[in-house]
Amino acid sequence: MRGLDVASMLHEAPPLDPAQMIKERVDLPQALGALEVYRPADARYRNEDPHAPALVMVPGLGADGVSWLRQLPLGALADLHSPQHPPKLAAGEKGLGQFARYIEAFIEARGLHRRPGGVVLLGSSMGGAVSLCTALRGRIPLRGLILAGTFGHRRHLSWFDRNLGRYVARVMPAAIIRAAGRIMVRKTKLFGCFEGDEGSFMVHGINICSDEYLVKAVAAITTQEQVEAARALKLPTLVTHGTHDWVLPHRCAEELAAAIPGAKLASIEGGGHAFFFTHHREFNAAVARWLVELP
Repeated sequence: MRGLDVASMLHEAPPLDPAQMIKERVDLPQALGALEVYRPADARYRNEDPHAPALVMVPGLGADGVSWLRQLPLGALADLHSPQHPPKLAAGEKGLGQFARYIEAFIEARGLHRRPGGVVLLGSSMGGAVSLCTALRGRIPLRGLILAGTFGHRRHLSWFDRNLGRYVARVMPAAIIRAAGRIMVRKTKLFGCFEGDEGSFMVHGINICSDEYLVKAVAAITTQEQVEAARALKLPTLVTHGTHDWVLPHRCAEELAAAIPGAKLASIEGGGHAFFFTHHREFNAAVARWLVELP
């Protein structure tokens, strides 16, 4: 399949309607409870070929699984799943492992790791850090890893986030953080330049499920140091990043791509932190090209 114009293989993204994705409840093993997972509602975006990889898409901090709506065209090449944030944190785990355990449990519960096509993890922002953590833990066999607008070390966060973020999360209710996020999406370009109804849709997709989740998530990302461990990762990896990301600078991607052996870097020109949404055609094409060449 090398050399194909893979962009032509993809359907156009659906309208900005949350009904384009449906929620399914997945019961997890080992007393983890259940997890809600988004799947494509339209049969055009569902891939029933067991030899196609399962693409498990992990949203970032405060994002709902429906934020991956514009990645539905990738259903031409993969079986799509987007887990929600966990309703509680995994006991006996620390840091990002509290979230990675849920991704592992979901893959096990659905039997995705037994598919002939294997499993590819795609994570954005904190979801990318969780995906990298999952890959480094090695408890679930993966076929590939896609990191979108993420980072591997806390040094790339702002001074405020590194030093005060976790304390703010402890004293400020999730509802207030959620409201602030909506204002930033609507009134600033911090997450990218949204056109038409895009900003309203992204606001609809803000999801901070609990105060506990927020506190634990902020603590995990403000202490993470995964770059050195990533140097030993033996997994096909695509690192993508927007060139105009003001939340996590492009050098985060350069660092990860340099650290992970054999990783490919795809920079999305003009993309902000939500480039997978605002620049979805370029992002989807980069992912599709990488998928068709996946060993």
